[in-house]
Amino acid sequence: MRAKNTLRLITVNTWKGDGRYGRRLGLLAKGLKRLEPDILCLQESLRTPDSKMDTAGYLGRTLGLSVTYAPGRFKKRKIEGEAHYSHSGLALLSKVEPLEYECIALPASAEDPDRSFLAALIHTKGHLISITNVHLTHLQAEDKLRKKQLLATIDGSLAFTETSIKNRAAESHSALQFICGDFNWQLETSELEGLEKESGLRLDDCYIEGGG
Repeated sequence: MRAKNTLRLITVNTWKGDGRYGRRLGLLAKGLKRLEPDILCLQESLRTPDSKMDTAGYLGRTLGLSVTYAPGRFKKRKIEGEAHYSHSGLALLSKVEPLEYECIALPASAEDPDRSFLAALIHTKGHLISITNVHLTHLQAEDKLRKKQLLATIDGSLAFTETSIKNRAAESHSALQFICGDFNWQLETSELEGLEKESGLRLDDCYIEGGG
């Protein structure tokens, strides 16, 4: 049983519409319902223009969570054997709606354009929570670009949090801050050496912490 004041944050790359999309949605909903997230961050969250296929929307309805969506790269993709135009975006699902949120563009490359992060401020369980969801470039030889994107995310997230808190000085003077998502990186990568010390943030690999 969960402790009363536990905050459960989960991050999942949902793989757009790849593979058996419908079956994966059902499995995601079943597993996440059991885990009872307070805040859920999705990367590669699929949405078609008519919203008939909408990963974040489906999970939000199934889990009873509010949905904040930032549309990402728009293109034609094959989903369950048929071609559909769709977004692959970032989504933040939460038990309470964000007080405010912002989507901010990141440095990108011609081979992998349209990268951004989604930052939100949430008041829950007596705390202000600043949560940032990001998906860094997948290009294998671009560790320098990944680090540039991560540093931009850290700076942008801190600025968003500082401004948001100033707007709500009567509520709190600080916030718990989390930056999560799919970094397409391993922590032992040379480009990440010293980043914890430089940024003051603690880096954890959820895949390793969760035992794979």
